[in-house]
Amino acid sequence: MLTRDVQVALATELRDAERSRVQIEQFSKRQPSMTIEDAYAIQREWMTPERAAGRRPIGRRIGLTSRAMQQASQITEPDYGLLLDSMRLRDGGEVETARFIVPRLEVEFAFILARPLKGPDATLDLGTLRPTRPTQPDTRPA
Repeated sequence: MLTRDVQVALATELRDAERSRVQIEQFSKRQPSMTIEDAYAIQREWMTPERAAGRRPIGRRIGLTSRAMQQASQITEPDYGLLLDSMRLRDGGEVETARFIVPRLEVEFAFILARPLKGPDATLDLGTLRPTRPTQPDTRPA
């Protein structure tokens, strides 16, 4: 497991790469002892200033759901993350490709929750799915 200082430094490096649009090497190649727990800690650190700047959580995403993408990323399970209001693309909206270093498209599952999931026993079953709203394109005005 990486130290918190290293996790914070890597999150800062991600923010800098996003701003400068300069690609950086995959962290796990530079940090061979990095664990999946480290990756989620870095993700939380990366989100902290976003949320401090007023970005609101609007849902969660599940990525790398295909076996091919998992193998390409050298992982064995899907990953997940928080979706912020600044990440929303309205139905019919355009993606500004200049925002990205190497633009690619990957379909990911996203759920907008009607209420937070809480507790150590929250699992993907009907009890977990009850708080989700129907999933469809968002056509509300921005």
